[in-house]
Amino acid sequence: MKKILFSLSALLAFGFAQAQDDTDSNGFSKGDVFFSGTLSYSSQKTDDVKSHTFTAAPAVGYFVTNNIALGVAFGYTNSENSYLSYSNIVSTDDVISAGVFGRYYVNPSNKFNFFAELNVAYVHAKVEQQSTYNYDPMFPQTINYNSNGFGIGLAPGFNYWISNHFALEANIALVNYNSVKPDFDGAESTDSFDIGIDFSNINFGLIYKF
Repeated sequence: MKKILFSLSALLAFGFAQAQDDTDSNGFSKGDVFFSGTLSYSSQKTDDVKSHTFTAAPAVGYFVTNNIALGVAFGYTNSENSYLSYSNIVSTDDVISAGVFGRYYVNPSNKFNFFAELNVAYVHAKVEQQSTYNYDPMFPQTINYNSNGFGIGLAPGFNYWISNHFALEANIALVNYNSVKPDFDGAESTDSFDIGIDFSNINFGLIYKF
């Protein structure tokens, strides 16, 4: 199995750290506005199974008090999976999300900030699957459908300031509830609830304070 994971946040953070000085204080206070987000690409191959995933997830927040920030978040993920054994199957998913979040910071004025985030998001997904059987390539089969749903999550995290305006950010899902329903006739919604910390699924990003 071969797996490649590339995140631009680390490269951006290094460049910004070299370009900024630390003469002013770090951290947050009431009235601050920040922009955060992640940008990543991953590729994986196991024998004749291949997958590619691209994700972009920007967010903007505003500190209504010294400890509490409210904001909006958006997300886009494109993934493609190919199965080339008995039949040629290519599945493509496009997922768009939009939601709101609230954060409570324990120590907002420090260089190392801890926070807890509660978020709610609407999710729309478009799925397309194409298959061409090896013994009869003249008759491809295509399946297309959309799904709609929502999710609620609770995630602890932290910021580490590398300059006056830039900080590294990391958070990990602690509690998640999701409900998704395809739009074709007879489809039923799928509800899932997860609780626990998975250190193999940590989201890294970069944050900019205006």
